Amino acid sequence: MPRGDPQIDLSPVAYAVWLEENPKLVDQGPILLKPKLLFSDPDAVKFDSHIMTSKRLPNNYADKLVIFSEYDEFTGFYVWVTVKGYDFLLMAHQTHYRGHFFANGRKYFNHPHFHQLDLLTSNNRLGPDSIHEVPPGLFPGMNAAQLLEAFMINYYIDDGRDEPVQMPEPVPRQMGLEELD
Repeated sequence: MPRGDPQIDLSPVAYAVWLEENPKLVDQGPILLKPKLLFSDPDAVKFDSHIMTSKRLPNNYADKLVIFSEYDEFTGFYVWVTVKGYDFLLMAHQTHYRGHFFANGRKYFNHPHFHQLDLLTSNNRLGPDSIHEVPPGLFPGMNAAQLLEAFMINYYIDDGRDEPVQMPEPVPRQMGLEELD
């Protein structure tokens, strides 16, 4: 189960029903990607956390549901859907830098992927394991906006937008003295 104090139990059935919930609504308007300063990678973006609403999760989960993102220079852009103060319910990773993983009966290396909880086969006393998901439309080299768009489509997440997620305009970087010549 996702960690927290007090511990909240989420049944495999409730989780499976929530995964199929259509739509999962994002409050506070559309998700907008913003550049993370001090990084030269064009995928160095993030978005402000948003509250999500759910009709199918138990109240102790549905009342605290959040979607947020982060960028790390080693793992790239990633997205979490979580319950405040607890572990993840869903994740999206732009890369997989630690070797290979298996999904859909295939072996993948450094490929964008999603994580779902595996509440049925968990043997880990720290919490459940996760299942890697690689739905159609994920491809190596996809940018952060494409990953977020695929994640939102795959899990029926609706933030009210009519057009696809867009990458932000690049922020000009200050030039060093040696570049002024």
